[in-house]
Amino acid sequence: MGGPRRASTGRRLHGAGPALLSAARDDEEGAHGMGTKHAAAAILAAWLCGATSAWGASCVDYDDLLALRTAAIQQQLMVAALTCHEIPRYNRFVVSHQSELIESDGRLKDYFVRRSAWHREAKYHLYKTELANAASLRSALRAGLFCAQSADAFDRAEAASSLAAFVTTQPIAVGGRFRACGEAGRALPTLVEPTPLHHRSRHRSGRAA
Repeated sequence: MGGPRRASTGRRLHGAGPALLSAARDDEEGAHGMGTKHAAAAILAAWLCGATSAWGASCVDYDDLLALRTAAIQQQLMVAALTCHEIPRYNRFVVSHQSELIESDGRLKDYFVRRSAWHREAKYHLYKTELANAASLRSALRAGLFCAQSADAFDRAEAASSLAAFVTTQPIAVGGRFRACGEAGRALPTLVEPTPLHHRSRHRSGRAA
């Protein structure tokens, strides 16, 4: 059984920036997604536990934090486009904010280049891959909740005056890995999902013991 795949193939605009998605990818992803839920719970829990130690060693400037959040939100929307049949809305998001997404992605890459002593671009690509994998696992574990949250995110994106206005108000799923240096960044919303039932029962058993 194959694991979650990165949802990154598609037609690019003018040879640069985020790719548009096709309906064929939607059908393929829907067929592939069946049968992944049992593995998803364990993998997602391990990913969340290791996320803070993997990246968040020091605080992050506000503009860099926005670039990190933008990547997280875009990866969630890209997975939602495939798993929740929202490809038209995702493509509208990409087209509407193309220049802003390209600028934000450039800042994201610069962030990892500045902060990494080696394998700089590899860390940039790894960050985006992990975001896509985490979103895929969340969608496999709680498809209804994930799609409802993503539909709300698309609504916010379509109503926002700019990409930055959307990113600063949109909750993100994994927000604890990077600490903001200033108060403004600390006020940005994060999304805290319910703890899976089997984790809660294990925690109660541990306390009783």
